Amino acid sequence: MALKCTVTTDLQAKDTNGYSGIQKHVEHDQSINHSNKDIVFSETQFNVYDESTATRQAIDDWNEQHFHNYVEQHDQHQREKGHAERQYGSVKNFLKRKKKATAVLTIGNMEVQSQLMKEFCPASSYVEEKLPDGTTHLVFKLKDEHEQPIKNNIAVAKRFYDCFNRALITATNNNVGWNLKSGKRVNIGDYLHRGRYATNNDEMGISHIHYEIATFGMTRGGKKRPAHATNSLNQALVSLHHAVTGQYCSLELTRA
Repeated sequence: MALKCTVTTDLQAKDTNGYSGIQKHVEHDQSINHSNKDIVFSETQFNVYDESTATRQAIDDWNEQHFHNYVEQHDQHQREKGHAERQYGSVKNFLKRKKKATAVLTIGNMEVQSQLMKEFCPASSYVEEKLPDGTTHLVFKLKDEHEQPIKNNIAVAKRFYDCFNRALITATNNNVGWNLKSGKRVNIGDYLHRGRYATNNDEMGISHIHYEIATFGMTRGGKKRPAHATNSLNQALVSLHHAVTGQYCSLELTRA
């Protein structure tokens, strides 16, 4: 079966909370009054989370590696100017008040997901549900008329969503990238580094993944101001584009 589908990534850098600010949204705790009323809580069991201490440490280490020299040079310059109070003191202090980026990635849409369910899952394992906008899609039938779990259907749903989880996690891995003609390898994770994540299979919509991104870019600099490291999402995208193509794109293009 050949299906056409689009991979969509929504990148945002809004505030200093980053992924921590959306954790309640992505965890789908049934005891919380979520603003999203289209959560199918019986399917929350198929979500996958990585919020481990090791992942957080990996992000801290990555930031340290990318921003240490800049922070050191900045602080030394401030001391030499007699402005010790303007020092950052550490990479964590430098990034503390900076905007933090998050992203949502989807593969395909509900039509694609429903077609896959029809192709690979028994017809008895799912039912058709209507969305508020009048469209319909398929959801797994996990309980019988007595609200008892249907073990066979749960097993089918787990196998199905495990495939989506693997695809979503693989698509956002830090080693996804390009082999250049020069022999150099450029990974997305060199500039947009994935940290904690959560897959959501339990919303009345296509399965997707939320994840935090540590961002790194270099400003272009000029005659008066030398280039310096920045965690600006726009500049990280510009730097990634330059690393892959050798060309600089306009910042305006990254805001589309």
